[in-house]
Amino acid sequence: MKKVKISELPLYNSLKGLFTLGTDKDNRSVKVSLEFIETTTEAAVKKANDAAAAAKTTAENAAETAKQTAETAAAAAKKTAEDAAKVATTAATNADNKAKAAQEAAVQAQAATKSANGAASKAEKAAENADSAAQEATKATTEANSATEESKSATAAAIKAKEDAEESATGANEAKEAANAAAESLVEFLGKILPTGLTVESVPRLTVGDVSPVRINAILSPEGVRQNIIFLSDNKSVTVAPDGRLTIVGKGRSTVHVIPTVNTALAKTLEVVVGEPTLRLVTRTRLRLTSSGALRLN
Repeated sequence: MKKVKISELPLYNSLKGLFTLGTDKDNRSVKVSLEFIETTTEAAVKKANDAAAAAKTTAENAAETAKQTAETAAAAAKKTAEDAAKVATTAATNADNKAKAAQEAAVQAQAATKSANGAASKAEKAAENADSAAQEATKATTEANSATEESKSATAAAIKAKEDAEESATGANEAKEAANAAAESLVEFLGKILPTGLTVESVPRLTVGDVSPVRINAILSPEGVRQNIIFLSDNKSVTVAPDGRLTIVGKGRSTVHVIPTVNTALAKTLEVVVGEPTLRLVTRTRLRLTSSGALRLN
């Protein structure tokens, strides 16, 4: 075989049918088609050119849109600037007016400051007075707290006294009721034993030897009162039993006292006369006789 230098070989302007050596993913030696590489490269170049053309078209469209948007924005900005200029002019006028007002306010503020300084002096004086008043208030508060404690103690004592008073009042009411009941019982009892009047019937003339029962009739009033009576005699001519029954002891006169034991102020005194029996007359000159012819005695 004849050796030829590469530089001496003829020039071939196509990769079709050409191969080169290479290794696959498993590191094996393989034959690589240069035609495939060329085809793939050309396809990639075509895609790149198409993309560049599309990008150019998009850029041109975007530029046109941006131009139109810029023109619109510029017009709007111009309009906004003109409106802002008008607003600024108005604001400047207002600012001048406000500046004048501010100057007047400054003058007034100076006067107010002067007044405020005077008021501050007065406030300082008032603050001093307030401090003094606060000290006095603190002292008064302490005294008030002390008084409050004393008031609480006094209140507790008052409550206790009230409770004791209520208890005493209850006891007093009970005692009053008991006393009223006792008084009613006493009045009722006195009504039964305390007489208010005494009536005594007079005793007729008695005669010696007369054995007929004679009793002093004494009645205490009101009705229902107990008949507690004592009879006292001088026993000269008659004696008197506790029940008022008389016994003749001789001729003469006897004084008998009728005394209520519960109300002696009602006592009364009787005089009992005892004489000799006399003959009973029909007329001054005729005697009265019994049916058997015996004499009738007075």
